[in-house]
Amino acid sequence: MSEYIIKMDEKMARKRYPKGYFAREQKNIRRSAWFIYFTFGLIGAIAAAFAVLFIRQLLIDLQAGHDALGSALPVIAVCVGLAIFSIGLIVVFVRRHGRNIEQWMKQYAERSALPVDDMRMLDRQCVEPGSYLLQIAGKKKALLEN
Repeated sequence: MSEYIIKMDEKMARKRYPKGYFAREQKNIRRSAWFIYFTFGLIGAIAAAFAVLFIRQLLIDLQAGHDALGSALPVIAVCVGLAIFSIGLIVVFVRRHGRNIEQWMKQYAERSALPVDDMRMLDRQCVEPGSYLLQIAGKKKALLEN
C-alpha cells in the first residue's frame, strides 16, 4: 500500500506544486488545451469538408434525376453533428483555458459544497512537507519517477 500513498518531502512538493495545487491544475489544462484545439479543430474541419462534399454531390445527383436523398442524409447528418460536437468542445476548452486560479477555487468550492476558504487552505496544505500524495498508478508510476 505504501507505493500508492507517498509522503511528500520539500523537493517533491516544489517539483509537483511550485505555486500550489490549483496553479498546477490550471497549467495541466492549458497544456492539454492546445492538443484539444488542434485535434478537434482538425476533426471539425474534415467533418465540415465532408458534409459540404456530400451536399454538393447530393445536389448533382438530384439534378441528374437520381434518388440519392435517403442514403446521403444520414451521412451528411453525421458529418454536421461531428463538426458541431468538435466546435462545442473547442468552445468549452476555450472557456476553461481562460479561467484564473480564483475561478477554479470558486468552481471546486461550489461542486464540493465547501467554502472558498477551504479551497485556499487545501492549496496551501498541498505544498507543505509531510503531506501525502495518492498515486493511482502505484508501482508503475513510482518506477518511472525514480
